[in-house]
Amino acid sequence: MWNYVKEKLLAVLNLKPGLICSNFKFSIHPTRPGQIVLMGTNFLKLYDIHFQNKKIVESHLPLLPPKIEKDKQFLDHCWVVNPPNSILIVLNKGNRFFIFQNDQLKESDLIFDINSISKLEVPMFNPNIED
Repeated sequence: MWNYVKEKLLAVLNLKPGLICSNFKFSIHPTRPGQIVLMGTNFLKLYDIHFQNKKIVESHLPLLPPKIEKDKQFLDHCWVVNPPNSILIVLNKGNRFFIFQNDQLKESDLIFDINSISKLEVPMFNPNIED
């Protein structure tokens, strides 16, 4: 992790060979910037950033048990913030997904059916329209 403004190294994470794959992704926790999520084909991990030691280490609380993690093929993830909650949605193969709320698994192996989505009409705010 690098601070471009100060041109300073903040932290380093040494990954095991083979973890970097074509769908490797990471994201910074939206409410706790001292944590990141790393995701690849068969792994989904939460890491803590220790800025004093310049290290990034795996969190002591796994998001998923290792057996479940290794059996899944993760495709993507995203964050939804609804204060005070932060929600992590993880999509895996077969249009199935996991929902984590505040780093705790809330729903698992949900099936996403694209045909069951209905269009939602939501009024949009336009700041350029004069009252």
